[in-house]
Amino acid sequence: MGVRYVCSLFTVRDLQKSKKFYQDVLSQEIEIDLGENISFKGGFAIHDREHFKGIIIKILIILMFKTA
Repeated sequence: MGVRYVCSLFTVRDLQKSKKFYQDVLSQEIEIDLGENISFKGGFAIHDREHFKGIIIKILIILMFKTA
């Protein structure tokens, strides 16, 4: 399984405030809104920081057991 670049991802503390900023101030259009992860047509995404931490922790646990 290879790694491929999809887009830049920013983790944010306040997803709704960030979403509003990117839409209203920077005129970015939403491509996909999955709740905790929002992709913009400008080629980047924002993700709720706490949710993202949970995903990373789960991945690290899986990797620890695979290599043990």
